[in-house]
Amino acid sequence: MKNNTPRYVVIDFSQLKTEDSIADESVIELSKRFMEKNRETYLKLSK
Repeated sequence: MKNNTPRYVVIDFSQLKTEDSIADESVIELSKRFMEKNRETYLKLSK
């Protein structure tokens, strides 16, 4: 600790791997949502 605040977090590596895949899935879902919401704009830009 430095100035009464934690500087490091120690977690099991297998948990880290799981959390990364969950974050990736969230990004993919968010990306799909934006693409559907802005479909017309993307189609116009692709011409």
